[in-house]
Amino acid sequence: MTPDKCYQELYNNLPKILQKQNLGISISPFSEEILQLQKSIIPISEEFYIQYKNEAQRRIKARDPNDWEVVALAMHFDCPIWTEDKDFF
Repeated sequence: MTPDKCYQELYNNLPKILQKQNLGISISPFSEEILQLQKSIIPISEEFYIQYKNEAQRRIKARDPNDWEVVALAMHFDCPIWTEDKDFF
């Protein structure tokens, strides 16, 4: 599971990343793969974990307050966060 915001960020940032790499690749070939990914890593709407927002923001504020949704989702499902992002350590 992941906050649906993560997929929104992927769609917003992937074209910029591809352009920065100057490979001449558009997002089109990745669109179907992203849809397939959403079948395994399910996007979850904010309405399911919004009640944890304040506590999640408190926990992550020293590192990256924009990541509160990942923390809140983990709190909602009482599960660990799988990441290599050092902000969560």
